[in-house]
Amino acid sequence: MEDEILSFLRNPPVEMKQEQAEALCKVLRDDQDCKSVEDVAEQTETDWEDVLKKVKLQTAAKKRLFNAIKNISKKSSIPIPEKYLNNEKTSNILKKSKSKEVVLVSRIIKTTNRAYVTLKNNIRVTIHLSDEKWKHLEIEEGDEIECCYSITEPNTVVTIYDIQFPETYANNVSVSSKESITQIIPYSMHSRGQEQK
Repeated sequence: MEDEILSFLRNPPVEMKQEQAEALCKVLRDDQDCKSVEDVAEQTETDWEDVLKKVKLQTAAKKRLFNAIKNISKKSSIPIPEKYLNNEKTSNILKKSKSKEVVLVSRIIKTTNRAYVTLKNNIRVTIHLSDEKWKHLEIEEGDEIECCYSITEPNTVVTIYDIQFPETYANNVSVSSKESITQIIPYSMHSRGQEQK
């Protein structure tokens, strides 16, 4: 019986050459401890950089591989190491626009440990809260977070690079008799041109 990972690499939609598929399968199994296609789909950008240093793939094969991984992955996007996609034609197809934006965490599903946010242009994104880069933040529903991300055109695939809490609010307080009034506009409303009092 053929190895599950090797079968995934050899058959459509990846259709990698036999020798490339075997070399990549060996590195994924031995170095990355992947035992299934799901394990392959969960590899991080750093993992892929390490793998692709050891196994040289043609741009077309890499593109088919990453597209197939995106389709089977539970993640909203699979980070593709940009330096491995330096072919001019591929770079135009996978053109990224990088942005930083403060957004509101609209929903958290604790069973899957995922948060949902809506970026500008109404792009809804799933954030995996167990990611090593930001799990220390202990993000909760209703929090505002500053996301550093890129959008790959034309497929609108979002890759989040970093999440931080925005700087603390500051404003002047007007005091008259026993009342004090201050107006605070949440950062997440600034980017949408809305105000909340």
